[in-house]
Amino acid sequence: MSPLALLAVSLLAPQAQAFCGTYVGGAGGAPSNRASHVVMVRQGERTTLTMAGDARGVAPSFGMMVPVPGTVAKAELLEDLDLIERVDTYAGPRLVSYSCEELHGFGGGGGGGGQQAVCGMVASMAKEQLRGAILAEANGLLGDLLPGMGSYEVDVLTPASVADLDDWAGGRGWSLHPDARALMAPHVDRGGGVVTVGVDLDEAHHGGVLLKPLQIAYDSDAMVVPVKLGAVGAGGVQDLVITVITDMADGAVGISNHAEFEVETECMWRDEGPSFDAFYEDQLAEGYEQGGDGVAWTTEYVWAPAKCDPCTDEGPLEEEVLRDLGYEGSPGEAVLTRLHVRLDPARVRDDLVLYASGLSSQQQQRYILHDPSLEADFPICGEGWAPDPGTCEDTAPAAPTPASLPLLPLGGLVAGLGAVFRRRG
Repeated sequence: MSPLALLAVSLLAPQAQAFCGTYVGGAGGAPSNRASHVVMVRQGERTTLTMAGDARGVAPSFGMMVPVPGTVAKAELLEDLDLIERVDTYAGPRLVSYSCEELHGFGGGGGGGGQQAVCGMVASMAKEQLRGAILAEANGLLGDLLPGMGSYEVDVLTPASVADLDDWAGGRGWSLHPDARALMAPHVDRGGGVVTVGVDLDEAHHGGVLLKPLQIAYDSDAMVVPVKLGAVGAGGVQDLVITVITDMADGAVGISNHAEFEVETECMWRDEGPSFDAFYEDQLAEGYEQGGDGVAWTTEYVWAPAKCDPCTDEGPLEEEVLRDLGYEGSPGEAVLTRLHVRLDPARVRDDLVLYASGLSSQQQQRYILHDPSLEADFPICGEGWAPDPGTCEDTAPAAPTPASLPLLPLGGLVAGLGAVFRRRG
């Protein structure tokens, strides 16, 4: 039998990380991870984390340790495997299609940078590409994995020392990696809690399994996402998607201790070359390089989850979804922020410190399928504004001649306009 091994992994990156903590492996070796997503609900000093991740190349039995920066109020596994995907689909980058009629009516002219684009829909011809963009390998592919069927055991530990964690792992035939042990020691010395999960699958799936979502609620005055532990043993640039739900008064969330980068958006994508997935990955890579310090982030979505424009088929988030994630209140009282972090594990020096900005202006990563008629409304991705843009007037139907207009009593016409004005007001 091979020596017991541990791969320090965190939910915060797709290649070798899951669950903000540590995998401990059995005789078949430690699992690896590349698909993960975390949703954080923050109200007052209560934080609720819901984490979904995969395990690939796993033995039937393995475990996880999750350090918690506060007093643990709840730790449980959820049966709803679709909860994280529902949030991911709602707030992920979107590819949409607009017609001239949807945008501002035939003959409405151009200009305005698409400010009137309020009624478009996800392009039916591109829905598979949209799904790929939202659940691409950088963000998950969680929906493509088999559910990890079997038994799960959750415990909350308050170890007096890191040796207690060694005892927990050793009692199950596992061991702590020395680097992970060194990082866990200060957390334990400060009195931090540790959530442990033992997993016994019905069978091994070397292609990967989707683990049951883990939800942890705890009280802490800090809003921190730990990434240092997950960097242990990880290789290559990693991606982390954090969706944060706060009260409206707290507004959108940002990261205070690392650089923010911009990604081109609100532009028309030409469906002529690489896939939309590949296009968006190039956008992220280019923006990340501007960050400079090995850890950088961009905001992909800010909106009250009661609304979306354009919406995917599922529409806004229901109150039941927010409640399942730990939010107390209605969707109209909340702000949802989606942050995309890219990091080089070898250059991670500290955990991510989040802050509430108090601002809640709407923002989304929206891309429009290229249509020559809309070139006066949107720039072309990577190219800018077309030198001789097409407009909706180019394809507008001919205006009716005066002779073809119906004759209406003046009073009826004025009354009709009044009714329109009242409805719009």
